[in-house]
Amino acid sequence: MALKDSADGILEAAVSRGDVPGVVAAATTAEGTVYEGGFGERAAGSGVAMTPDTVGWIASMTKAVTGAAAMQMVEQGKLELDGPASAVIPYLGEVGVLEGFDGNGQPKTRPPKRPVTLRHLLTHTSGYVYEIWNTDILAYQEAKGIPQITSCENAALSTPLLLDPGVRWDYVRAGYPDQWRPTNIWVRDPFLIEAAHVVTWKDFQPRLGVAYDLRGDGRTALKFSAHRYGRRDSTDWAQRVNPALSNRRMVRSWSDGLTGCIGTVACIPGDGLVQGDPLNAEPNGELLSPNVTPSFGVPGITTFYDDNWAFGWGTRHANYETSVSVQHELVDNVSLSVGWFNRSFVNFEVVDNRALGLDDYGVFSVTVPSDPKLPGGGGNTLSGFYDINPDKLGQIDDITTSANAFGGRSRTYNGFDVNVDA
Repeated sequence: MALKDSADGILEAAVSRGDVPGVVAAATTAEGTVYEGGFGERAAGSGVAMTPDTVGWIASMTKAVTGAAAMQMVEQGKLELDGPASAVIPYLGEVGVLEGFDGNGQPKTRPPKRPVTLRHLLTHTSGYVYEIWNTDILAYQEAKGIPQITSCENAALSTPLLLDPGVRWDYVRAGYPDQWRPTNIWVRDPFLIEAAHVVTWKDFQPRLGVAYDLRGDGRTALKFSAHRYGRRDSTDWAQRVNPALSNRRMVRSWSDGLTGCIGTVACIPGDGLVQGDPLNAEPNGELLSPNVTPSFGVPGITTFYDDNWAFGWGTRHANYETSVSVQHELVDNVSLSVGWFNRSFVNFEVVDNRALGLDDYGVFSVTVPSDPKLPGGGGNTLSGFYDINPDKLGQIDDITTSANAFGGRSRTYNGFDVNVDA
C-alpha cells in the first residue's frame, strides 16, 4: 500500500501542476504486477480519463520491450530464433519481395529466397523497410491503398519486403520539392525555389556472427561477429542545403543599444527591439556586426554537395564492428566472458568553402598579460592565429565532400571486455 500511495501522489501531483495532461504507469516483478495507476486525461480538454488500460503510442520504444520478451521466449523454448517466423505469424510465409512496377504502376513481387526468421526481425535484416526511408515502398502503399506506418493500423504491416531476408541493403534518397516564398518584412521580392534531388546513398550492411562449442559440452563458446552500420539519415541532408530553410536565418551581434548606435538610425536603448536594417550588410543601428549570410531572404544557393560523395555506393558515413570472445560457464547460471572489440569509422565528410583561399586570411598575434601565476611570468607573444579578411566576410560557397579529398580522416576503437554474468 505504501508503494501505491507514494506513486499515486507523485503522478497525481504531476497532472495537477500541469506537467502533463495525463499519465499512466505500471510496475511488475516476476511474481506479478505490483503497481498500476492512471491520472488526468487522455488528451488535454477531452474529458476522457487516462486509465491503466489506455493505449499509448511509444513508437520504436516497443522494440526494446518486444526484443527482450522475444528472447525470453526463446530461452524458454517457446519461440525459435532461426526457424521460419511464419510458424507464429502465418502472413510472413506469404509476403513477397518487391521487384519493381509494371507499365501501369502496379507492383511486381516474387517469393523470397529464404524464409523470414525471428533473428531477421530482431536484427533488422528481414527485408522490411519503412516508407519514410524508401520511395518504392511508398509507391507500393499508394498503388495498393495501404496506410502508412504512422497510422498504427494493422493494414500498414501488409507491405512487401524490399530485399531477401538476411541481406541488409540501405537506400537513402533525399531532396526537396518546389517551394514558393511570398513577400514579408524581410523578403522584399517573392521567389520560387525549384525542386532538387540532393543525395542518394546505397549501402550493403552485412551482419555476420558465428559461435562454436569448443569442448562439446555446451559450456564454452568461441564467438565471432562482424557488422557494418551506416549512419541513420533521413531528411536532414535535404534540409541542410534547402535554400528555403538555410536562407531564412541571420546571426548578428546586438546589444539593444546599450553600447551605442551606428549611423543615423534612431536607437532606443533597452526596449528589447532591434533598431537597424538587417538587410543592410554593414553594421548599422543596434546591429554591431556585419551580415555573414548574404543569401538571407533571397533564392541564392550557397551550400552544395559533391556529386561523387552524395550519389554513390558505400560513400555514406559508416562504421565496422568486429569482435572475438570466449564465454565459459563457471557454475550453473554464472558465466565469464573475455572479448576483444574493434570499431572503425569510415567515410567522414568535410565542408570546404570554395569562396575562400589561404590568402583570404590574415595572421595575427596576441601578447599575453604579465602575471606571476603564468608560465614565465607572462608577457610573451602567441602567434599563428588566423582571421578572415574583412572584405571576404560573408563569402560562402560551401561544398560537402569526402574527407579523402583532403588527406582523409579515420577513427578507431580497440578494447577488451571482461564480464561476469549471473
